[in-house]
Amino acid sequence: MTGLGAPLEAVLVAERGSARPGGLLAVRVPISLSPEAAFAGASARGETTWFWDSTQSDAVEREVFAGIGEVHRIEASGADRFARVKREAAEVLARTTTAPRSLAAARWVGSFTFAPERDPDVAWPSPGATFVLPRATVSQRPGEGSFLTVVARAAELERPDTLAGEIEASLQARPALPARLRAPRVVCDGAANFVRAVEEALVAIGRDDLIKVVLSRKASVEGAPPADVVLSRLGPATGAVRFAFGLDGATFLGASPELLAAVTKRNLSTEALAGTEPRGGADLAEVQRLLVRDKDRREHELVVSAIEAVLDELGAVGARGETRVRTLGTVHHLVTPFSAPLPSDTSLLDVVGRMHPTPALGGAPRGRALSFVAARERRGPYAAPVGWLDARGDGAFVVGIRSLLLVGGRATVYAGAGIVEGSVPALELAETRAKESGMLRALGVGSAPPSGRRREARA
Repeated sequence: MTGLGAPLEAVLVAERGSARPGGLLAVRVPISLSPEAAFAGASARGETTWFWDSTQSDAVEREVFAGIGEVHRIEASGADRFARVKREAAEVLARTTTAPRSLAAARWVGSFTFAPERDPDVAWPSPGATFVLPRATVSQRPGEGSFLTVVARAAELERPDTLAGEIEASLQARPALPARLRAPRVVCDGAANFVRAVEEALVAIGRDDLIKVVLSRKASVEGAPPADVVLSRLGPATGAVRFAFGLDGATFLGASPELLAAVTKRNLSTEALAGTEPRGGADLAEVQRLLVRDKDRREHELVVSAIEAVLDELGAVGARGETRVRTLGTVHHLVTPFSAPLPSDTSLLDVVGRMHPTPALGGAPRGRALSFVAARERRGPYAAPVGWLDARGDGAFVVGIRSLLLVGGRATVYAGAGIVEGSVPALELAETRAKESGMLRALGVGSAPPSGRRREARA
């Protein structure tokens, strides 16, 4: 990191005249630091942190970026939280000047919670939605070098040397890890509660109260390693977006295979992802089973129909792709992509607010399924939208699944399954075990990935 301060100070001096009084200025400079290393250092020091790696995704524009610190925070709760985040984010970005010579673009990053209000039993500090405008963002696209984007208040530009020094300090290397981390262990796997809930759901389905409901299981792990170690052990996840959001002492992170919605140059992308086959080493047979199994096809079509209804309501007329299988490390999923021009009076957050939660995360009929879930679960950020948006209207949100919540040395690992007529409790439990296995390995429970220690040492 030595040498960043001088070039950053020079850009701040050159561009400070373009900042509006009381506004913000965004500038960009090259940097010899990876986004993952930037996240590791800031996360270890307890700063507000963000990480997004879509380089292995086939549904989102490929890039990796880390956000450090915050210039502005938006918090909202209640039924209108999507609209409130949209309004305040737009107001702040309207006061942000992007230095033309730096080609900079400020981005909001953050997440919602599954329920409109904060779950008091979940150790996630967000009241229902929390988004931050990072102070510093290190970004990289495949085949390109890294760039640092800095967002500064107009008043801070009076002392560009001080600001450049503070930014450089925030991007220092991660403090050394202890010689030996504690051996993590699962202290509660939530299996009994999950199986009981599945049995109750099947009774409700048999009474025609429900068509489908998505239930989740929580496993508690003690002795968990730091967030940056867990993230590095996950590694670039094929078919998934790797994410992390560190906020007020807690970090929500994971590798989500499910795109909720993305907008690039006013083109909207979304997808239905539902229907699962655990991956056991016979991919061709497993994929074929998933494609023809009636239970999974019915579950998938419920999500497809719900997305089509939302797109129709929004006036987003486009194309539905062919249903295919997405193969991940431990499971296969049915997925159907959609694309459409985004209507001129609609934003990405409008789409996210209408989509969440799809039947892939809640169930059908929607109201009854969500009431069934609320009576049995406290999800916090699990299964909720997590992502970013910028001043141009571009952005991307994935669903916060294949995830865990880390607070201190304790992790809560989440895994869910869709329950429909024909579901078998033991098989649904096995599905959640397959889905959580990647997170448990990243925590070091069982056999950690072989590359984990090497990545950890480099960090």
